[in-house]
Amino acid sequence: LRTVGDPAQHSSVEAGGAWAAIVTQHPATTPTLTENRRMQGDEMADVRLAAEEYRNGQIAQALRRLENGDRIVTAATSSELLDNLSADWYLDWRRHLAAPDEVAASRMLAENHAVRRDLNERAQLLLREDGLIERDGVKIGEATFHVGDQVVARQQDRNLRPTGGDRNSFVRNGTRGVVVGIDAPQG
Repeated sequence: LRTVGDPAQHSSVEAGGAWAAIVTQHPATTPTLTENRRMQGDEMADVRLAAEEYRNGQIAQALRRLENGDRIVTAATSSELLDNLSADWYLDWRRHLAAPDEVAASRMLAENHAVRRDLNERAQLLLREDGLIERDGVKIGEATFHVGDQVVARQQDRNLRPTGGDRNSFVRNGTRGVVVGIDAPQG
């Protein structure tokens, strides 16, 4: 059996703390990641150095390095910071749409669901104003969906699968998709 995981990442609600338990109970025999395949290239040299400084407890030095390299964005309020993040994401998204084979799509990540909802609302506003998603949407739970929205499934559903899909083509947690139509409920 070969398993791969990271006990420092957010735990799955359903799976529990298996990675943390393995690392804690078998530290001498648990393989560890020794080669970082991210942060490659000359343009990421300052980030690699800052990550190493951070790992070695030189947190203030790491943050100064990132700040000096314009890698940290600050704002007077959290709302202003989310506005800045959304605007930066939107510019990256437009560059990606113009050259999808050359420019990778960036993602906004949030610490919690409230911030995720705020970022989604800001992104949708920018996309609606530019005509990249439809203006009218439908509210389901706490989220509003528009034709053209990109979505990520947050839990699997074995009953939800594409037309003609086989038993293994169901929606899994993390599945990405695009809203292509919205049918109003009947009745």
